[in-house]
Amino acid sequence: MKSINSIIIVCLLLFLTFSGCELVSTEFQEMDFESLQTSTRVEEPMVVVFNDYESWSMFFRRHYSGIHHTEPPPAPAFDFDTHTLVGIFWGQQPSGCTHYANAVERVERRSNVIRITVGPLNDLGSCRMITYPQEYIHLPRRTRHVQFIGEVPGESN
Repeated sequence: MKSINSIIIVCLLLFLTFSGCELVSTEFQEMDFESLQTSTRVEEPMVVVFNDYESWSMFFRRHYSGIHHTEPPPAPAFDFDTHTLVGIFWGQQPSGCTHYANAVERVERRSNVIRITVGPLNDLGSCRMITYPQEYIHLPRRTRHVQFIGEVPGESN
């Protein structure tokens, strides 16, 4: 019986080896993502990964940039059972016309790791207004393993 089990194991290993199957992906594959626009004002450059509504809600209430001296509304709803929310913040900028950045160039995944490539901050316009550029993206996959590469706010390049 032991020899039959050994033969089966060897045959399975040979089949996997010669069939080109990968048990774990070794290459990053590009994946879709969507942007989310919301009103927050984050004064310091940073990136944040949200995996639950509680942490997202606390962050949203702390950084809500709506009408001053009013109670912030609830954080926008988000399906954290199947998605991950990522916030990228460039902090206070001396001038611009908008707070919405568009710098995420690519999102890729390999197994349970997501890699986000951040490009340079886009032109925010020529208005003479202090801005707090931000980009929120939501990913159709739940993960706690996110890597940022490129021109990541808050990191020395």
